[in-house]
Amino acid sequence: MGSKIKIIGFFFFLFFAFLAVESVEAHSGRTARDGCHYCRTNCDSWGVAWNQRHCHAKPQVAPAVSATTPGVDNLTSAVATVVRVIDGDTVKATISGQTYSVRLIGINAPERAYSTTPAECFSQQAKTYLTSLLQGRTVILRKDILNSNKDRYGRLLRYVELNGEDINAKMVRNGYAYAYTRFSFSRNNLYVGSQNRAREEQIGIWTPGVC
Repeated sequence: MGSKIKIIGFFFFLFFAFLAVESVEAHSGRTARDGCHYCRTNCDSWGVAWNQRHCHAKPQVAPAVSATTPGVDNLTSAVATVVRVIDGDTVKATISGQTYSVRLIGINAPERAYSTTPAECFSQQAKTYLTSLLQGRTVILRKDILNSNKDRYGRLLRYVELNGEDINAKMVRNGYAYAYTRFSFSRNNLYVGSQNRAREEQIGIWTPGVC
């Protein structure tokens, strides 16, 4: 009978020891991660009942990792500052301190000179006009739901809006660029209509004898 009591007592000892280990966990001072533990020594001097679980201080919890800020690829619109005009349909713009090449979607301006090709007629006029509109200005860049985020050169394809005005359309309307209908974009009809009016009025690249 005595041996059975000893065996039962031994199992109870293991059980309570297991509970104690679970509550303490691997922490210095035999304190759980929540800053709490069971009083086992000098409890009277601390004013705590023996074997009572208590907490000394609120634990330091690591701050939650914030969600990654969406990249510019995921933004349907973004505030940007134009820092440089490359030609009549391409600019450099900064978004949150990062500089991007931006291709004005839906239009095609005369090409500037490259190492092996001369500048196309009216390319300088188109660049100068776009520079007068956008250089140093704060604009809104908008994605198009029908087109890609970037072109094959890695440039962002965007509508550029200044004070609510579509600058892409303005370039076409005033004869500094063509409506670029090779690829689908949601403002196609507007740009084609703007091009037709510029041609009828014979302005910009449509001026007789200019090219």
